[in-house]
This record gives sequence, C-alpha cells and structure tokens, in this order.
Amino acid sequence: MIGGIKVPSTTNTYSSALTGVTITAVAIGKSTVTVAGNTDGLKTSLQTFVDAYNNVVKTINSLTKATADANGDLTVSAAMTGDSLPRDLLATLREQLITPGPGSKLSTLAQLGIQTAQSGGTLTFDAGKFTKAMNDKNLGSEVQQMFSGTNAENGLLARMKKAIEPYNKTGGTLDERTKSLNKTSTDLKAQQTALDIRVANLTSTLTAKYNAMDLLVGQMKSTLSSITSFFDTLNAQASG
Repeated sequence: MIGGIKVPSTTNTYSSALTGVTITAVAIGKSTVTVAGNTDGLKTSLQTFVDAYNNVVKTINSLTKATADANGDLTVSAAMTGDSLPRDLLATLREQLITPGPGSKLSTLAQLGIQTAQSGGTLTFDAGKFTKAMNDKNLGSEVQQMFSGTNAENGLLARMKKAIEPYNKTGGTLDERTKSLNKTSTDLKAQQTALDIRVANLTSTLTAKYNAMDLLVGQMKSTLSSITSFFDTLNAQASG
C-alpha cells in the first residue's frame, strides 16, 4: 500500500509505483519513505564551475601582476604586465556573473552561496548557504534554468560563451594578438641577426685597423731607435 493505494508486484521490487523511484520491500510492516532531491551532485557541479573560473582568474593574475625585486619594489614585470587585454577579458566574464538570470526565484549566484572574494577576484562557495537555498528556499529546480536559461541566449553559460567569443574565436582578439606578437618576435629576431652581423663586421674592421696601427707604431718605434742610434754615433765621433 502506497498512500492508501494498493500496488501489486510479482516480486518484492516496485518500480512503477512512483515515477523515478524503485522500492524494494524487505519485510512485512509499515515504513515511511521520504523522497527528496539529491543536491550533492549539484553542489559538486557548482564547485567545479567555481574552480574553473578561479583558475582563469589566477592565470590572468600570474600573467599581469608585477612581483617585488630584492628591495621589495614591484619592478619585476610579468609577461603581460600593463597589458589591458587580460583585464578586459576578466571584466567581461565578471559582468556576466553579476547579471541577473531569467529565473524569478533564483536570478543571482549569491543566492547559491557563490560570491566574489574581496581580494584577488576569485569566487567563493558557501556550502552552508547553498544547502539552505536548496532546503529552506527550495531553489533546486531553478538552478538549471539559471545556468541553461529559458532559451538559447539568456542562460549564464550561454551569456559567458557569447561574451568571450570575440576573444577566442578564429580571427578574434586573442588570435590577432598572437599573430601580432609572433610577427614582432620574428622582426626582433631578424633585427638581432642583422645587429649581430653588423657587430661582427665592425669588430673585424676595428681589429684590422688596430693591427695595422700596432704595426705602424712598431715601425715608428724601430725608426726612432735607428735615428737615436745614429745621433748617438755622431755625438760619439764628435767627442772623439
């Protein structure tokens, strides 16, 4: 008997009594079955989302943040210190995180316990607040709508994908920046090669001039010695 209704079965397993629920009877008697949503999987998925976003933030910070030198001054530049591109990309993502979703009961990540940390820009996930939102406020059914949306455009994931598309698409901002940096690298290598050749040629020319001058100085010293000896001989003859 389930809810006062007799449910027959040829075995002790009842799979058609409640949609999505299988009941296995192990003894004769009365039992209370509580059916509730399993939010553990949902919690894991949200934590995965938070971790993925935080990895992006940490990567951008490592590429743009200057570090201190031996004197404690922030003078050691990272690869993209002073470049606005990574910060623009991060700002674009953050804008989507705080934009309300299409749901009526659940429209912001803060309602699920996901908030931006005061320092560093990473996300934090409050498991207690999440559990309260699932149990007390019964927001479990709204989560998918928040992330997937009511159409192909207004869900959080779709909006984030659309926001970063100008950056990561073929021919987009990151692609063009990569091409520009590769061209600059090629040009610098060519300039370095040309400079090396000029330095080698200049070194060879200066070495040849130095050797010629050294030879000339040696000849002049030899001539001076001969002239000195000649006058010394004359003086000796005059004295005798």
